[in-house]
Amino acid sequence: MIRIIILIAILLTANQLYARLGETEAQIEERYGKPVAVEIGGLKAYDKTAIEERLKDDKSYLEFGCITRYYLFNGTRVSVRFINNLSVSETYWKVYPMDELQAILQLNDKDAKWTVVTDSKDVASGVRVVRWTTFIDKFANYQEGDGEGLLNIWDKRFSELLNKKKNTEQQKLDAEKDAIIKNNTKGY
Repeated sequence: MIRIIILIAILLTANQLYARLGETEAQIEERYGKPVAVEIGGLKAYDKTAIEERLKDDKSYLEFGCITRYYLFNGTRVSVRFINNLSVSETYWKVYPMDELQAILQLNDKDAKWTVVTDSKDVASGVRVVRWTTFIDKFANYQEGDGEGLLNIWDKRFSELLNKKKNTEQQKLDAEKDAIIKNNTKGY
């Protein structure tokens, strides 16, 4: 009975405190307040206006269309990545008990069943790693060690963005390699 009461309390608290994948920037700002920093395409600033001014002149920072906003909420550092004004990835720096982790995941997809695919602890470092998936379109990773925790939750759109970025970087490396080979084989 006590376990059920604790779980209900966790769910009610988590429902108010944690963002959800798919929420808009305005919804998340309403939950956490103004971001303490913003990052767009690797350009990070602690003043939203400074980034917006820079973007007026140079759109190259919008590479892959991902904007990251950093928040400090109730002592927890939070970063949220947005594509087209919708949250696609959320990161929380905090140590969590497993019951609370499960509650947070359920908030991100109430209809899905989150399944643990990895739960391991490195003997040498003492770092525990737990990975979940919905087997449809959402993923999560939690690492805990040395009194610190890091929870990442992301969806298929963010995975696709990372793969696109990885493929683009690989294409650049391949083009550079081809140019070097072509340059070194001239005259043969």
